[in-house]
Formats: sequence, C-alpha cells, structure tokens
Amino acid sequence: MQGSDPSLSETIAKSFTENTLDAVKDIAKENGVTAKTAEKVVKHSAEVIARTVEVLTTNSGIEVNEAKADYDKGIAEAEHDSVKEAEIKAAFDARQKQIRENLQQQISEQVTAAVHEQTQKAAENVLQQAEEKKKNTVEDDVRARLRGFARTIPSFLMAYGTTKTTLADFDTTISDSVFIEVTGITLDQFRTLRDQYHFFDQVVFDESCQEFLRKRADLADYFDESHDEDIFDYIPPQKTNQIFTPKKVVKMMLDKLEEENPEIFSDPDKTFADLYVKSGLYLTEIVKRLYVGLAGQIPDPHERLKHILEHQVYGFAPSEIIYHIARNFVFGFDDAVKDIDDSHIVFLDTTPYARGEGDFEAKCDELFGKGDLK
Repeated sequence: MQGSDPSLSETIAKSFTENTLDAVKDIAKENGVTAKTAEKVVKHSAEVIARTVEVLTTNSGIEVNEAKADYDKGIAEAEHDSVKEAEIKAAFDARQKQIRENLQQQISEQVTAAVHEQTQKAAENVLQQAEEKKKNTVEDDVRARLRGFARTIPSFLMAYGTTKTTLADFDTTISDSVFIEVTGITLDQFRTLRDQYHFFDQVVFDESCQEFLRKRADLADYFDESHDEDIFDYIPPQKTNQIFTPKKVVKMMLDKLEEENPEIFSDPDKTFADLYVKSGLYLTEIVKRLYVGLAGQIPDPHERLKHILEHQVYGFAPSEIIYHIARNFVFGFDDAVKDIDDSHIVFLDTTPYARGEGDFEAKCDELFGKGDLK
C-alpha cells in the first residue's frame, strides 16, 4: 500500500466510463450535442472519480509509511528485548489492519458518493451545452417536453404503477409537485394534452404501461440469478439527476469491499447505508450477499431476510419518486416480505447534512431509534 494504487483508480474510472457513456450519449443525441462532447464530459467525470481513489490510497500509503517508521524506531529502542519487540510488532500489525479497514470504508463511502455525483454532473453538463445551442421556439419546446414526458413514464410506473394503470388514471396517484419536477410539465398541462388535444394514443399508451408492469413483475425477484438484466435497464436516462448506477458498477464496488473485508457480509451486527439512493440496487445487492453470508447463523430463510431488512440495511432517498421506486424494488420481490418492517428506507435528502447543515446522527436517531444505525 505504498502510495497510490493506479490499477484500482483506473479500474473504477474505466468501469464508470463503460457503464455511463452510452446513457450520456443518448442524452446528448436527443438534445443536439455531439457524441464527442459527451465523451469529453464522461472522461472528465471519470478522471474526477479516479483522483478521488488516488487521494485516498495515497493518504493511506502515507499512514503506512508513518507506521513503519514508528515500528523501526521502536524496534531499535527495544535493543533486542524479545518481549518489547513482540509488543511493538503486534501494535504495528494492528495499526496496519486499521489503516486497511479505514481505506476500505473511505473507498466504499467516497467513491459511491463520487459515482452518484459525477453521473449526475455528466448528464447536467451535456444538458447545459444542449441548452446553449437550443433555439427556444414554441414548437421545439412542445416536442422536447413530450419526449421528456415519454422518458419518465417507466419511472412513474416503477414508483406508482399498478396492474390497472391506464392513460385515463395515470395522473391520479401522482402529486403535481412530483410530476412537474420529473417531467417539466404540470398535471393540468398533461390533462390538456390528453383530454383536449388527444396527443396520446390510448391503446398504445395502455399497452405500453402494461408491458412495462409485466416486465417489472418478471424481474421483481432480484434473488433469481437466472436474470441477466434488471428492471432499470428498461428505464431510460432521465433529464433530472435520476440516473441509476449500473448494476455492473454496484457489483464491482461491493466485490472490492468484500475483497478488502472477506467477513463483512457474514456479520449479523454489521449495518449498511446508501446515503443517496437512486434505485435500490446497492441495497438489494447487499441484501443478497448478507442472505448468503448469514445462512449458517440464521438458518430460517424468512427470519434471516427479516433480520437483514429490519436491522442491517438503510436507505436515504433524495426525492419522493425515488423513495417509492427504491422501496418498491427492495420490498417488491415476494409476498413473504409483507410482515417485514420497511421503515429503514426513508425519504430524506442527505445533501444538506453532507454540507454540514444539521446533525445527521441525531436525525438517524429520530428516524430509526437511538444508536440503531451504527
């Protein structure tokens, strides 16, 4: 662990690029921005993520060097006293272990946050350049709004859809504030387009909704390893910050976490939190690994799942629609979860707390009980 780890930073940056570039290119294409511009934006974001990893590993390397210097000094001062040398070596080994654990935790937390942030910024940068080129004619604005609305339909269905959802009642379960936040148009404008101008083909709209909902049901069981896709593959990138972290990135990061701490998913007292939920993919992947890792300690499958969901995983969703999406995804795979407390996934934007505005620990005590989230 001497200095930075270029292989780790390059691997994470490369994975981010591979799993984000196409989505950003799609957004760029739809908004009149060149693919080359999208590539530059994603490259910059990947470099930011790589620098985050490099800083963490470099700082960790400095700590190791300092620990080694203290160890060498202690050994010299021990003057061949075997008891003292053994004590010094034990302290050095414990210090090294703590440094590794700290690095593992920092990478898990800070790289996750960086991926969330840079995914959002990449989309925002492309959209900003698109806005600079866009001519604000009435016709262009209407068409852009309709395209944007069409892209949001799967998100709304993921959050609020039922097997009976149709064009006629699509607007009945959504608040106006959420609707305009995601689509850029109000519910009244949607109703005018639907009822007065008949912009939507009801048969096509209804069948498209049902097709997505059937796919959501088919892919609901995230424990089923036969699935080579997930429902978020069917939700287009949004023109807000609602861009879901690809499953490949999720698995790669948790693989790295488990590599650094092989016992992490077999500890029934360990808690995990996604501080800025976008889909629930991080949480479900953690649940799956805990479910396997705790099989020996909690043999009963239902009790094991209940323990994991009620005592080990927490999620903070930054918006109302993401809250519903994540909760439906995490708890929607089986009727067996109906008696499991789902209160550990909450609607709370943690961004202000990250800026130092408010006491996050006190807020967690208020939400979950004192000391529940360790």
